Amino acid sequence: MRLFLLFFWLFVAQSSARGYTAFSSAEFDKATTFFGLLFRGETNTTKLTPYLIELGLTLERKQEIWVISDRKKRGWGVYKIRTTTQSGALISIPHRFFDKGTASIGRKLFKAFPQYHALAISTIHRKIMDMAHTDTTLFNAFHLAFAQRYPEGKIYQLHGFTSSKRRSENLKKADIVVSSTTTRGSFLSRKVKACLSDVGYKTRLFGRDSQELGGTTNAQGKMCRGVGFGGFVHIEMSPTVRQNLQTQESLRKEFHQCVY
Repeated sequence: MRLFLLFFWLFVAQSSARGYTAFSSAEFDKATTFFGLLFRGETNTTKLTPYLIELGLTLERKQEIWVISDRKKRGWGVYKIRTTTQSGALISIPHRFFDKGTASIGRKLFKAFPQYHALAISTIHRKIMDMAHTDTTLFNAFHLAFAQRYPEGKIYQLHGFTSSKRRSENLKKADIVVSSTTTRGSFLSRKVKACLSDVGYKTRLFGRDSQELGGTTNAQGKMCRGVGFGGFVHIEMSPTVRQNLQTQESLRKEFHQCVY
């Protein structure tokens, strides 16, 4: 076992050097400004191109959606902004390779429901660089620009948990844990919890029904609160819930109606 762990961490260290490039404070500021322009509907290439060049990003228009990606494949993520919607709702996926199924669910929700204005998906494994617990990233810059543009908006960040690994019997039997990333909760997190419970999910609200899986150290949650944004909702889902949401359109519609 010790030999296996040694090889595993050597692999992670090598992958870190190969798979992720550090993001500087200057790049963070430029990226936040760039995303802010896009969220405000800017289409003037004269204004956008310098940021794309300096940051090494690509900007592609696919019908009504802007797709922003990392041209140099440095593990900085992929982002989508729907130009026909100004609803102020973002789906956030920080652990696509670790929380299995969350990226698929996020993409399908974004595609099916035009009310969602933006989608952010990490492209690096959390063992290499954890997007939910790192401050200076392109991922965080996207969230900050969104929160500044839509101070009354909503961010739904999707996560996954393994029931058998939970400490309490309460959580071992849970389907979903909803949190505002604070122990006191929020009007929105309580609303989402109530609706998901009403449609049949065994849902827990962090700080009230659960003392685990609250995301209290979540980088995006802390940053959003720092700029006065109160619409961040952290949603942990069991493997069964994630599998069902991937495969059943009716359940995705039901989920959407609860969170949106």
